[in-house]
Amino acid sequence: MRPVDLSYRAAMRTLSTLAAIAVLAFTLDGAQAQDRTPEGPTSLATVLRAPGVSARAWSAIVVHHSASRSGSVASIDDFHRRVRGFPRGLAYHFVIGNGRGLGDGVIEAGPRWTRQQPGAHVASSLRDADTHALWDDVAIGIVLIGNFEETAPTERQVASLTQLVGALRRRFHIAPSRVLGHGGVAGAHTECPGNSLDAIVHRLAAEPTAPPPARIRRRRQRR
Repeated sequence: MRPVDLSYRAAMRTLSTLAAIAVLAFTLDGAQAQDRTPEGPTSLATVLRAPGVSARAWSAIVVHHSASRSGSVASIDDFHRRVRGFPRGLAYHFVIGNGRGLGDGVIEAGPRWTRQQPGAHVASSLRDADTHALWDDVAIGIVLIGNFEETAPTERQVASLTQLVGALRRRFHIAPSRVLGHGGVAGAHTECPGNSLDAIVHRLAAEPTAPPPARIRRRRQRR
């Protein structure tokens, strides 16, 4: 019997994982998108739909930081599968890049969003006092790439987060008080999403109405 090339098998597993990730990637309408978006602009509300899947009754949004210098849907998915032991991989519904691994301000929607599955971004035992449901069952998870205990999100990240939160709030009628940083979840006991991002989340939560819709451009996933 010929010996198995373990490096080859590992590479095939990685490719299989990447192929399984159904990603919707988009960026705010502007120069960054001009040369790679042949499909043209579309509304954020349209892109956020999960075709063929009934939307869950989301009632909250929880914002996180990756606590890393770089990252993307694929890299976090791999980490969550191999290290955290999550069978469904990527714990969040959306990832917002900082230009290192994912374009600055680019938002990627992972499989838990396109399949409308519960997240795995809040401690699994914590329940929402308002709904008595598990937080992961009712909260949309958004992670921004970066360590915001050490630095601040980029301007593009903040703009994308503002647009995304606004669109989600309108779509699911989420109250401002239900937009939280991870550390704002009772019992979470974490520094996430970092001081600088937490201040931005508090500002978003203080807004009485969601901001106007973004104009975005859809980007094909590069293989």
